Amino acid sequence: MQLTSCAASVSAIPDETTRGLLSVKMVNLSSAVNAYFSTLSVPPITGSDGEILIEATKHDRRLLAPEFQPYTLKVQYQNPYAVLLLCDKDNNQAIMEDTVIKISTILPYISLFLN
Repeated sequence: MQLTSCAASVSAIPDETTRGLLSVKMVNLSSAVNAYFSTLSVPPITGSDGEILIEATKHDRRLLAPEFQPYTLKVQYQNPYAVLLLCDKDNNQAIMEDTVIKISTILPYISLFLN
């Protein structure tokens, strides 16, 4: 599965308050998609972003918050994690990205910054 991208543009960036709200909602949503991916026996090869989001939020539909309506959500499987990209409705401008990774994945690199 490939994450089709949207171009980055400063004009697409919502105001600070909206970005804060969206970032909290994105963290929760990407956690749900990550949990959904962890239940699959094989990586998702087919399925639209919308289908994946619906499956991932079956347990709590509030995760697909109304705040996402003016935007497009894109989903990518990056073994074994989920990556979400929030774009404008026309997929012309990237707004934010969120992914869930295990701390053990980056732990070896943290020491590089502490020395």
